[in-house]
Amino acid sequence: MELIPPAQPQKKILRILYISMFFSSFHYYIFLYIQSTFLSRYVSENYLSLIYGIGAIISLITLFFVPKIFGRISDRRFTLILISIEALICLTLAFGQLAFLIIFAFIFQQALIPVLAFALDVLLEDYSKNRDVGLIRGISFTASNIALVSSPILAGYLGTKYGFGIIFYLSILFLFPLFILVFRLRKNLHEPTYHNQSIIETVIKIHNDFSERSRDIQLIFKVNFLLQFFYTWIVIYSPLYLLHQGFNWGQIGIIFSIMLLPFLLFELPLGRIADRWLGEKEILAIGFAILGASTIAIAFVHSQSMLVWATVLFMTRVGASCIEIMSETYFFKQIHKDDAPIISLFRFTRPLSLLVAPIAAAFTILVVGETGAFLILGILMIFGLRFVYPLVDTR
Repeated sequence: MELIPPAQPQKKILRILYISMFFSSFHYYIFLYIQSTFLSRYVSENYLSLIYGIGAIISLITLFFVPKIFGRISDRRFTLILISIEALICLTLAFGQLAFLIIFAFIFQQALIPVLAFALDVLLEDYSKNRDVGLIRGISFTASNIALVSSPILAGYLGTKYGFGIIFYLSILFLFPLFILVFRLRKNLHEPTYHNQSIIETVIKIHNDFSERSRDIQLIFKVNFLLQFFYTWIVIYSPLYLLHQGFNWGQIGIIFSIMLLPFLLFELPLGRIADRWLGEKEILAIGFAILGASTIAIAFVHSQSMLVWATVLFMTRVGASCIEIMSETYFFKQIHKDDAPIISLFRFTRPLSLLVAPIAAAFTILVVGETGAFLILGILMIFGLRFVYPLVDTR
Protein backbone atom coordinates (compact mmCIF):
# COMPACT_ATOMS: atom_id res chain seq x y z
CA MET A 1 0.00 0.00 0.00
CA GLU A 2 1.44 3.39 -0.99
CA LEU A 3 1.71 5.71 1.95
CA ILE A 4 1.33 9.47 1.59
CA PRO A 5 4.79 11.07 1.96
CA PRO A 6 5.44 13.46 4.86
CA ALA A 7 5.89 16.40 2.51
CA GLN A 8 2.31 16.34 1.33
CA PRO A 9 0.51 19.62 2.16
CA GLN A 10 -1.84 19.98 5.09
CA LYS A 11 -4.91 20.26 2.86
CA LYS A 12 -4.45 16.73 1.50
CA ILE A 13 -4.11 15.31 5.00
CA LEU A 14 -7.27 17.17 6.03
CA ARG A 15 -9.12 15.69 3.06
CA ILE A 16 -8.15 12.21 4.23
CA LEU A 17 -9.41 13.04 7.72
CA TYR A 18 -12.70 14.43 6.32
CA ILE A 19 -13.26 11.19 4.39
CA SER A 20 -12.42 9.26 7.57
CA MET A 21 -15.11 11.26 9.39
CA PHE A 22 -17.62 10.30 6.70
CA PHE A 23 -17.00 6.55 7.01
CA SER A 24 -16.88 6.71 10.80
CA SER A 25 -20.19 8.58 10.86
CA PHE A 26 -21.94 6.30 8.39
CA HIS A 27 -20.86 3.32 10.46
CA TYR A 28 -22.40 4.86 13.59
CA TYR A 29 -25.44 6.68 12.25
CA ILE A 30 -26.82 3.75 10.31
CA PHE A 31 -27.73 2.01 13.57
CA LEU A 32 -28.11 5.08 15.82
CA TYR A 33 -31.89 5.47 15.69
CA ILE A 34 -32.76 1.76 15.66
CA GLN A 35 -30.72 0.95 18.79
CA SER A 36 -33.50 1.34 21.34
CA THR A 37 -35.98 -0.57 19.17
CA PHE A 38 -33.41 -3.31 18.51
CA LEU A 39 -32.57 -3.63 22.19
CA SER A 40 -36.25 -3.68 23.24
CA ARG A 41 -36.50 -7.08 21.52
CA TYR A 42 -34.26 -8.51 24.25
CA VAL A 43 -35.16 -6.46 27.34
CA SER A 44 -38.13 -4.44 28.57
CA GLU A 45 -38.18 -0.75 27.64
CA ASN A 46 -38.04 -0.05 31.38
CA TYR A 47 -34.45 -1.36 31.48
CA LEU A 48 -33.13 0.63 28.53
CA SER A 49 -31.89 3.47 30.74
CA LEU A 50 -29.97 1.00 32.92
CA ILE A 51 -28.17 -0.54 29.92
CA TYR A 52 -27.28 2.84 28.42
CA GLY A 53 -26.10 3.97 31.86
CA ILE A 54 -23.72 1.02 32.30
CA GLY A 55 -22.20 1.72 28.89
CA ALA A 56 -21.79 5.38 29.83
CA ILE A 57 -19.98 4.53 33.07
CA ILE A 58 -17.50 2.30 31.22
CA SER A 59 -16.96 5.04 28.65
CA LEU A 60 -16.32 7.63 31.36
CA ILE A 61 -13.79 5.36 33.04
CA THR A 62 -12.04 4.73 29.71
CA LEU A 63 -11.85 8.43 28.88
CA PHE A 64 -10.15 9.01 32.22
CA PHE A 65 -7.18 7.00 31.00
CA VAL A 66 -7.05 7.95 27.31
CA PRO A 67 -4.63 10.90 27.72
CA LYS A 68 -2.24 8.59 29.58
CA ILE A 69 -2.61 5.97 26.84
CA PHE A 70 -1.50 8.59 24.31
CA GLY A 71 1.71 8.91 26.32
CA ARG A 72 2.47 5.27 25.51
CA ILE A 73 1.10 4.75 21.99
CA SER A 74 0.17 7.16 19.22
CA ASP A 75 -3.36 8.39 18.61
CA ARG A 76 -3.28 6.78 15.16
CA ARG A 77 -2.39 3.35 16.57
CA PHE A 78 -4.95 3.66 19.36
CA THR A 79 -7.62 4.59 16.79
CA LEU A 80 -6.81 1.49 14.73
CA ILE A 81 -7.23 -0.69 17.83
CA LEU A 82 -10.61 0.91 18.58
CA ILE A 83 -11.82 0.33 15.01
CA SER A 84 -10.86 -3.34 15.23
CA ILE A 85 -12.70 -3.82 18.52
CA GLU A 86 -15.77 -2.04 17.14
CA ALA A 87 -15.85 -4.44 14.17
CA LEU A 88 -15.93 -7.44 16.55
CA ILE A 89 -18.74 -5.84 18.57
CA CYS A 90 -20.84 -5.26 15.43
CA LEU A 91 -20.32 -8.87 14.33
CA THR A 92 -21.73 -9.97 17.66
CA LEU A 93 -24.74 -7.65 17.34
CA ALA A 94 -25.36 -8.77 13.75
CA PHE A 95 -25.19 -12.53 14.30
CA GLY A 96 -25.53 -13.10 18.04
CA GLN A 97 -28.53 -15.08 19.22
CA LEU A 98 -28.20 -15.06 23.01
CA ALA A 99 -29.80 -12.11 24.80
CA PHE A 100 -27.02 -11.72 27.38
CA LEU A 101 -24.39 -11.68 24.61
CA ILE A 102 -26.29 -9.01 22.66
CA ILE A 103 -26.69 -6.85 25.77
CA PHE A 104 -23.00 -7.28 26.66
CA ALA A 105 -21.91 -6.23 23.16
CA PHE A 106 -24.34 -3.30 23.13
CA ILE A 107 -23.00 -1.97 26.44
CA PHE A 108 -19.43 -2.05 25.22
CA GLN A 109 -20.37 -0.40 21.95
CA GLN A 110 -21.95 2.46 23.89
CA ALA A 111 -18.71 2.74 25.85
CA LEU A 112 -16.42 2.63 22.81
CA ILE A 113 -18.08 5.09 20.42
CA PRO A 114 -17.28 8.28 22.44
CA VAL A 115 -13.67 7.13 22.83
CA LEU A 116 -13.34 6.57 19.07
CA ALA A 117 -14.84 10.02 18.43
CA PHE A 118 -12.30 11.54 20.82
CA ALA A 119 -9.39 9.82 19.07
CA LEU A 120 -10.52 11.16 15.69
CA ASP A 121 -10.94 14.62 17.27
CA VAL A 122 -7.30 14.70 18.30
CA LEU A 123 -6.19 13.67 14.82
CA LEU A 124 -8.22 16.50 13.31
CA GLU A 125 -7.12 19.03 15.91
CA ASP A 126 -3.46 18.37 15.09
CA TYR A 127 -4.08 19.86 11.64
CA SER A 128 -6.48 22.66 12.53
CA LYS A 129 -5.38 26.27 12.25
CA ASN A 130 -7.04 28.42 14.90
CA ARG A 131 -8.29 31.02 12.42
CA ASP A 132 -9.99 28.34 10.31
CA VAL A 133 -11.46 26.22 13.10
CA GLY A 134 -15.03 27.05 12.11
CA LEU A 135 -14.39 26.10 8.49
CA ILE A 136 -12.47 22.90 9.34
CA ARG A 137 -15.06 21.79 11.88
CA GLY A 138 -17.84 22.76 9.48
CA ILE A 139 -16.39 20.63 6.68
CA SER A 140 -15.83 17.67 9.02
CA PHE A 141 -19.42 17.94 10.29
CA THR A 142 -20.74 18.21 6.73
CA ALA A 143 -18.85 15.04 5.77
CA SER A 144 -20.38 13.34 8.79
CA ASN A 145 -23.83 14.76 8.16
CA ILE A 146 -24.05 13.35 4.64
CA ALA A 147 -24.04 9.99 6.38
CA LEU A 148 -26.38 11.23 9.11
CA VAL A 149 -29.10 12.34 6.69
CA SER A 150 -28.99 9.34 4.35
CA SER A 151 -28.69 6.56 6.93
CA PRO A 152 -32.21 6.63 8.51
CA ILE A 153 -33.98 5.84 5.22
CA LEU A 154 -31.55 3.00 4.56
CA ALA A 155 -31.85 1.71 8.12
CA GLY A 156 -35.66 1.95 8.06
CA TYR A 157 -35.88 0.05 4.78
CA LEU A 158 -33.43 -2.68 5.76
CA GLY A 159 -34.82 -3.02 9.28
CA THR A 160 -38.36 -3.46 7.97
CA LYS A 161 -37.43 -5.91 5.21
CA TYR A 162 -34.54 -7.93 6.61
CA GLY A 163 -34.41 -7.27 10.36
CA PHE A 164 -32.03 -5.16 12.41
CA GLY A 165 -29.13 -7.64 12.31
CA ILE A 166 -28.38 -6.74 8.69
CA ILE A 167 -27.92 -3.08 9.70
CA PHE A 168 -25.10 -3.93 12.11
CA TYR A 169 -23.54 -6.16 9.47
CA LEU A 170 -23.67 -3.33 6.93
CA SER A 171 -22.13 -0.93 9.44
CA ILE A 172 -19.01 -3.13 9.57
CA LEU A 173 -18.38 -2.49 5.87
CA PHE A 174 -17.76 1.20 6.60
CA LEU A 175 -15.05 0.31 9.12
CA PHE A 176 -12.77 -1.18 6.46
CA PRO A 177 -12.12 2.08 4.52
CA LEU A 178 -11.90 3.93 7.85
CA PHE A 179 -9.16 1.55 9.02
CA ILE A 180 -7.24 1.94 5.74
CA LEU A 181 -7.46 5.75 5.79
CA VAL A 182 -6.24 6.04 9.37
CA PHE A 183 -3.48 3.52 8.65
CA ARG A 184 -2.28 5.61 5.68
CA LEU A 185 -1.69 8.55 8.00
CA ARG A 186 1.33 6.74 9.42
CA LYS A 187 3.85 8.91 7.63
CA ASN A 188 1.92 12.15 7.97
CA LEU A 189 1.13 12.79 11.57
CA HIS A 190 3.70 14.53 13.70
CA GLU A 191 1.64 13.96 16.80
CA PRO A 192 2.03 16.32 19.74
CA THR A 193 3.45 15.31 23.08
CA TYR A 194 0.43 14.95 25.36
CA HIS A 195 0.42 16.19 28.90
CA ASN A 196 0.58 13.27 31.31
CA GLN A 197 -2.28 14.73 33.30
CA SER A 198 -5.34 12.89 34.60
CA ILE A 199 -8.88 14.00 33.96
CA ILE A 200 -9.39 14.74 37.67
CA GLU A 201 -6.28 16.94 37.66
CA THR A 202 -7.64 18.71 34.56
CA VAL A 203 -11.01 19.35 36.25
CA ILE A 204 -9.29 20.77 39.33
CA LYS A 205 -6.99 22.91 37.20
CA ILE A 206 -9.86 24.39 35.17
CA HIS A 207 -12.02 24.89 38.27
CA ASN A 208 -9.25 26.71 40.14
CA ASP A 209 -8.25 28.80 37.15
CA PHE A 210 -10.15 32.10 37.30
CA SER A 211 -8.99 33.30 33.90
CA GLU A 212 -11.47 34.31 31.21
CA ARG A 213 -10.38 31.34 29.06
CA SER A 214 -11.04 28.84 31.85
CA ARG A 215 -14.46 30.35 32.59
CA ASP A 216 -15.44 30.20 28.93
CA ILE A 217 -14.30 26.56 28.68
CA GLN A 218 -16.48 25.70 31.68
CA LEU A 219 -19.48 27.44 30.10
CA ILE A 220 -19.03 25.71 26.73
CA PHE A 221 -18.78 22.37 28.56
CA LYS A 222 -22.23 23.06 30.02
CA VAL A 223 -23.60 24.08 26.62
CA ASN A 224 -22.30 20.89 25.04
CA PHE A 225 -23.62 18.74 27.88
CA LEU A 226 -27.12 20.14 27.41
CA LEU A 227 -26.94 19.41 23.68
CA GLN A 228 -25.70 15.85 24.27
CA PHE A 229 -28.43 15.44 26.90
CA PHE A 230 -30.99 16.39 24.25
CA TYR A 231 -29.46 14.00 21.69
CA THR A 232 -29.44 11.07 24.11
CA TRP A 233 -33.02 11.62 25.24
CA ILE A 234 -34.38 12.14 21.72
CA VAL A 235 -32.41 9.27 20.09
CA ILE A 236 -33.68 6.73 22.64
CA TYR A 237 -37.28 7.84 23.02
CA SER A 238 -38.35 9.60 19.81
CA PRO A 239 -38.36 6.38 17.70
CA LEU A 240 -40.35 4.60 20.40
CA TYR A 241 -42.72 7.58 20.64
CA LEU A 242 -43.36 7.57 16.88
CA LEU A 243 -43.92 3.81 16.93
CA HIS A 244 -46.50 4.38 19.67
CA GLN A 245 -48.13 7.01 17.42
CA GLY A 246 -48.72 4.33 14.79
CA PHE A 247 -45.85 4.92 12.35
CA ASN A 248 -43.81 2.00 11.01
CA TRP A 249 -40.02 1.98 10.57
CA GLY A 250 -40.24 2.71 6.85
CA GLN A 251 -42.16 5.92 7.60
CA ILE A 252 -39.92 6.79 10.56
CA GLY A 253 -36.84 6.46 8.36
CA ILE A 254 -38.23 9.04 5.93
CA ILE A 255 -39.26 11.39 8.77
CA PHE A 256 -35.81 11.17 10.35
CA SER A 257 -33.97 11.79 7.10
CA ILE A 258 -35.96 15.00 6.60
CA MET A 259 -35.48 15.87 10.27
CA LEU A 260 -31.68 15.60 9.98
CA LEU A 261 -31.26 17.81 6.88
CA PRO A 262 -30.31 20.94 8.92
CA PHE A 263 -27.04 19.30 9.94
CA LEU A 264 -26.12 18.94 6.27
CA LEU A 265 -27.48 22.32 5.14
CA PHE A 266 -26.44 24.71 7.89
CA GLU A 267 -23.33 23.63 9.78
CA LEU A 268 -20.73 24.41 7.10
CA PRO A 269 -22.03 27.93 6.29
CA LEU A 270 -22.56 28.66 10.00
CA GLY A 271 -18.97 27.66 10.75
CA ARG A 272 -17.74 30.01 8.05
CA ILE A 273 -20.00 32.83 9.27
CA ALA A 274 -18.63 32.43 12.81
CA ASP A 275 -15.05 32.67 11.47
CA ARG A 276 -15.56 35.70 9.23
CA TRP A 277 -18.50 37.83 10.40
CA LEU A 278 -20.42 36.89 13.55
CA GLY A 279 -19.17 35.33 16.74
CA GLU A 280 -20.44 32.02 18.10
CA LYS A 281 -22.45 33.54 20.95
CA GLU A 282 -25.30 34.98 18.85
CA ILE A 283 -25.80 31.77 16.87
CA LEU A 284 -25.71 29.68 20.07
CA ALA A 285 -28.49 31.82 21.57
CA ILE A 286 -30.64 31.50 18.44
CA GLY A 287 -30.02 27.74 18.44
CA PHE A 288 -31.20 27.23 22.01
CA ALA A 289 -34.32 29.36 21.43
CA ILE A 290 -35.29 27.34 18.34
CA LEU A 291 -34.44 24.00 19.93
CA GLY A 292 -36.40 24.72 23.10
CA ALA A 293 -39.51 26.04 21.31
CA SER A 294 -39.66 23.23 18.74
CA THR A 295 -39.13 20.51 21.37
CA ILE A 296 -41.99 21.96 23.42
CA ALA A 297 -44.11 21.88 20.24
CA ILE A 298 -43.68 18.07 20.06
CA ALA A 299 -45.87 17.80 23.17
CA PHE A 300 -48.76 19.46 21.29
CA VAL A 301 -48.57 17.51 18.02
CA HIS A 302 -51.22 14.80 17.71
CA SER A 303 -51.27 14.52 13.92
CA GLN A 304 -50.85 11.28 11.94
CA SER A 305 -49.25 13.23 9.10
CA MET A 306 -45.63 12.37 8.26
CA LEU A 307 -45.14 15.91 6.93
CA VAL A 308 -46.24 17.52 10.19
CA TRP A 309 -43.91 15.36 12.26
CA ALA A 310 -41.03 15.82 9.83
CA THR A 311 -41.49 19.61 10.00
CA VAL A 312 -41.54 19.79 13.80
CA LEU A 313 -38.57 17.47 14.17
CA PHE A 314 -36.76 19.35 11.39
CA MET A 315 -37.00 22.53 13.46
CA THR A 316 -35.50 20.81 16.51
CA ARG A 317 -32.46 19.97 14.40
CA VAL A 318 -32.23 23.52 13.04
CA GLY A 319 -31.63 24.59 16.63
CA ALA A 320 -29.38 21.63 17.42
CA SER A 321 -27.22 22.20 14.33
CA CYS A 322 -26.63 25.83 15.37
CA ILE A 323 -25.56 24.74 18.84
CA GLU A 324 -23.44 21.82 17.66
CA ILE A 325 -21.23 23.64 15.19
CA MET A 326 -20.90 26.75 17.38
CA SER A 327 -20.02 24.83 20.56
CA GLU A 328 -17.40 22.81 18.67
CA THR A 329 -15.98 25.91 16.97
CA TYR A 330 -15.87 27.91 20.18
CA PHE A 331 -14.26 25.11 22.18
CA PHE A 332 -11.54 24.33 19.66
CA LYS A 333 -10.68 28.01 19.41
CA GLN A 334 -9.99 27.98 23.14
CA ILE A 335 -7.65 24.97 23.25
CA HIS A 336 -4.49 23.80 21.54
CA LYS A 337 -3.44 20.55 19.92
CA ASP A 338 -1.53 19.41 23.03
CA ASP A 339 -4.56 19.91 25.31
CA ALA A 340 -5.53 16.22 25.08
CA PRO A 341 -6.85 16.06 28.69
CA ILE A 342 -9.15 19.05 28.04
CA ILE A 343 -10.39 17.55 24.74
CA SER A 344 -11.01 14.26 26.56
CA LEU A 345 -12.93 16.14 29.24
CA PHE A 346 -15.01 17.88 26.55
CA ARG A 347 -15.90 14.46 25.12
CA PHE A 348 -16.99 13.41 28.62
CA THR A 349 -20.24 15.25 27.95
CA ARG A 350 -21.53 12.50 25.66
CA PRO A 351 -21.08 9.47 27.97
CA LEU A 352 -22.13 11.64 30.90
CA SER A 353 -25.35 12.44 29.06
CA LEU A 354 -25.79 8.72 28.33
CA LEU A 355 -25.64 8.16 32.05
CA VAL A 356 -27.91 11.02 33.13
CA ALA A 357 -30.42 11.52 30.28
CA PRO A 358 -31.95 8.00 30.12
CA ILE A 359 -32.55 8.00 33.88
CA ALA A 360 -33.96 11.53 33.81
CA ALA A 361 -36.15 10.68 30.80
CA ALA A 362 -37.44 7.44 32.33
CA PHE A 363 -38.33 9.23 35.58
CA THR A 364 -39.98 12.14 33.74
CA ILE A 365 -42.04 9.79 31.56
CA LEU A 366 -43.11 7.90 34.67
CA VAL A 367 -44.30 11.12 36.33
CA VAL A 368 -45.79 13.16 33.46
CA GLY A 369 -46.04 10.65 30.59
CA GLU A 370 -44.36 10.59 27.18
CA THR A 371 -46.02 13.78 25.93
CA GLY A 372 -45.23 15.81 29.04
CA ALA A 373 -41.63 14.61 28.94
CA PHE A 374 -41.00 16.48 25.69
CA LEU A 375 -42.41 19.64 27.28
CA ILE A 376 -39.92 19.30 30.15
CA LEU A 377 -37.08 18.61 27.72
CA GLY A 378 -37.88 21.76 25.73
CA ILE A 379 -37.87 23.91 28.87
CA LEU A 380 -34.46 22.50 29.78
CA MET A 381 -33.11 23.48 26.36
CA ILE A 382 -34.32 27.07 26.76
CA PHE A 383 -32.47 27.08 30.09
CA GLY A 384 -29.28 26.66 28.01
CA LEU A 385 -29.41 30.39 27.27
CA ARG A 386 -28.18 30.85 30.84
CA PHE A 387 -24.78 29.47 29.81
CA VAL A 388 -24.55 31.38 26.52
CA TYR A 389 -24.88 34.99 27.63
CA PRO A 390 -21.78 35.08 29.91
CA LEU A 391 -19.53 33.78 27.07
CA VAL A 392 -16.94 36.18 25.66
CA ASP A 393 -17.24 36.03 21.89
CA THR A 394 -14.18 35.12 19.85
CA ARG A 395 -14.78 38.08 17.52
